Amino acid sequence: MNKFSCQKEGLSDERLSFALCPLPPRYAKAGVLLLAERSGQLPPTHTAYLRLLPETLDTPVLWTDSELDLLANPPMQEKIKQQRREWADLYTAFSEAYCGPSPAPDKQTFLWALQCVRSRAFSGPHPGPPIQQRLASGAALCTLGAAYVVWAHVPLESALNAAIAAALFNLLYDVLLSGRRRWYALLPGVDSINHSSHVESDVAYRVFGDSFELTTGSSFQPGEQVFISYGLQSNDTLLQYYGFVEQDNRHERVQLDVADGESRAQGLLGPDGSFQRVSGMGEVGRQALVQAGEALKAQLLLAGKQSSGSAERVALAAEYRAEKIRCLELAIAALNRALQ
Repeated sequence: MNKFSCQKEGLSDERLSFALCPLPPRYAKAGVLLLAERSGQLPPTHTAYLRLLPETLDTPVLWTDSELDLLANPPMQEKIKQQRREWADLYTAFSEAYCGPSPAPDKQTFLWALQCVRSRAFSGPHPGPPIQQRLASGAALCTLGAAYVVWAHVPLESALNAAIAAALFNLLYDVLLSGRRRWYALLPGVDSINHSSHVESDVAYRVFGDSFELTTGSSFQPGEQVFISYGLQSNDTLLQYYGFVEQDNRHERVQLDVADGESRAQGLLGPDGSFQRVSGMGEVGRQALVQAGEALKAQLLLAGKQSSGSAERVALAAEYRAEKIRCLELAIAALNRALQ
């Protein structure tokens, strides 16, 4: 197992106040912090990192409706349109609440920041305060307890019981909160590593070291490119939020609407022929899955004859369709073998 650690100097949403950013999503808060540092409204503690960020990003949230049609996947297209509406509402809320010394960033700049955060940030269970803060709190509690014993002449046993009760309450409070809260941060250097669905990795915050640690179960030779996993992501998520399509994605799935007599089902079809139902009523058989898969494959092939949009977006949509077709072909072959 390989490890890489870095001190907790990433851009963390914990440094944001609600006065600076009233937006509820964590990625929106982190995006506003990124804009504040970039514009000089906060101390320039991450100047070198900001210079490494791409000047422009082009995820499908910026695509036109006709370019989204090239995906030939209505559920995916609707998700992106919903994201577009939500981000437009976020910008409206941000611009109305903005009170900085300079004019508010325009919508294009705001969307750049959101894309940066959604494509580069890491998150995980919140572990509570760092060990230094815990020790400082414990020392302060002991000092106050000792002073109270001397000043109020309280029995030492009573003071110790009170201190133990306070410590247990704080511990329980941290445990309960950590189950619901998550940290969300940009980690310079780590966020420049590319994704592969064929490796396993994890990024976690270590309380005792007050640092983030990247671990991977894969081994890499000197000079070899290092990959990490962005999670169990299909190409739908990778394209929507990261702006790329992974070939031979082991987590690829195709959303399928299936009719089998009076039964209807919507779900995710995997390359092994497995079908994970999302909604619907009644059971659907393998033959119905094959027929629905063949129909969707024909639809994807037909969309390939269209080419409206920028060359880069047309090419990326073609890669997306090709991976969906590959997944469908593998699934149909697996289903046909099971039918024999």
